[in-house]
Amino acid sequence: MTHSEVEKEIGRVEQELIDAVDQKDAATLDRIIADDFLTAGETLADKLGDKKLYVGDCLASGPIEGGSASYDRMKLRVCRDRFLNSFSR
Repeated sequence: MTHSEVEKEIGRVEQELIDAVDQKDAATLDRIIADDFLTAGETLADKLGDKKLYVGDCLASGPIEGGSASYDRMKLRVCRDRFLNSFSR
């Protein structure tokens, strides 16, 4: 896979994740998010949130009235075997 193809695929999956959160699509969230996923800032007392907590929050949150989420400008750069992702809204 070329760098350009990798960049396009990562962008596609990120948009798929945004859409799954917006549509409260549990099956897609479960497929996209790794089982060992951890996120900071999701729990009190400096604990990391796991996949179950994150997906549960995505599914439980109410609708965003008059809003939507998308990446308007995204730049992905492949640096050796690491990916750097920067975006702005």
